[in-house]
Amino acid sequence: MNTDTNNGAIVDAPAYLVVGNANEAIPSGNELACCEPSHERCDWVKKVPYTIPECEKQNLLSLLQWLNTVLHDVSWWITAGTLLGAVREEGHIPHETDIDVSILTTDWPKAVSQIHDQLNKTHFHFDSNSDPPHLFFSKQNTIHIDFWKVQRQNNSIFEPIGVHGKKFEIDARFIYPLSTCMYNKVIYPCPRFPKLWVEHRYGKEWYISKPKYSPNATYKDGDGFIGFEVAHRCPPPESDSLKWQTFTDMVNVLNDLNCPYNLHGGTLLNFVRDCERTDSDFDFAISLEWWRENFDLLDKAVRNAGFVPEREEGAYGTIGKPGYEMPWEKRGFKVDFFSRIDEQHRYVTPLWEGRYYNCTSIREEYSTGLWGDIVVRVPVPFEDTLVSLYGKDWKLPFPGEWRWFEDAFEIGSCQK
Repeated sequence: MNTDTNNGAIVDAPAYLVVGNANEAIPSGNELACCEPSHERCDWVKKVPYTIPECEKQNLLSLLQWLNTVLHDVSWWITAGTLLGAVREEGHIPHETDIDVSILTTDWPKAVSQIHDQLNKTHFHFDSNSDPPHLFFSKQNTIHIDFWKVQRQNNSIFEPIGVHGKKFEIDARFIYPLSTCMYNKVIYPCPRFPKLWVEHRYGKEWYISKPKYSPNATYKDGDGFIGFEVAHRCPPPESDSLKWQTFTDMVNVLNDLNCPYNLHGGTLLNFVRDCERTDSDFDFAISLEWWRENFDLLDKAVRNAGFVPEREEGAYGTIGKPGYEMPWEKRGFKVDFFSRIDEQHRYVTPLWEGRYYNCTSIREEYSTGLWGDIVVRVPVPFEDTLVSLYGKDWKLPFPGEWRWFEDAFEIGSCQK
């Protein structure tokens, strides 16, 4: 079966289309009778190697490809384990048993109608009344797509993501506007920030594959779930459109790379205290370990976004070593990258004055914030971080201009 990898459109007549007897329609490459539409689905969950047979995986993919050609003007996207597979390996996870799709409840009646209109051309079987609804490969072979109906109320999405049987509230800006993800060489709709969604759903170790079935299984549904609450939120600034655009350009670069960064210094203070951009530049702290391993990737992405080094000498310090700092510039606005060394309950960043000095910021972990419709990463509890940087009176406007090379040592936590 050939597909157009740009939009999932079917090019050749695929194996799920009825040709003569529907029970004779077998996806190409089948080697097991249990993959046929006339047979019960393969029972591989309790058998070595506890991973889906290739032919049964192709059956699942044919369901998703077909759905992608059938639904029009319907808001839907891949979710749960399917989205995890798309983000982590751009394909189906070997131990996954189904495909997961989210769809707005307001669009569900239209989706049901569109599926029924095309269903008789296939051997698929659709149960729109089950909870959740299923699209089966056939009446006999019940490998399937799960449809998770989600509600949208203003800026909130209520999604039944299969954890403890509950619906969880997600800020709609995690989901909309929808993006696209590659899944087994076909592009499908997915949440706006797929990597962040996966991290909140599956935890900080989402990138590590964990077997779900077998005597040595290390994952069960619900493991790693962080939740979708945000630590802080602000409306977009009312002024400085070019300045704000420069900020969002850099945040988008960092988010797209799944970079372990956080708002730092004056940028964190502006976000938490003011909900307004008042500082003259933007400050980001980036994990030194990640930066060392992904230096070329980050450098290329930042330059491709239109940023240039802010000074001819380039960076302060040496990449891969403590104290590294890189200033960038775009549209006349400066963006500072500070290397971040994570320690228990705190992180350490440099401050340069001829040489670098260590500045310690208290934090327990990193979380997510929303600034307008921009998702940002912040240290939490951010009150403790800001006390570290600006002293116990951080909530009050500082009398006069903050002097980094005096006040940061006398009031903040920088050490000479």
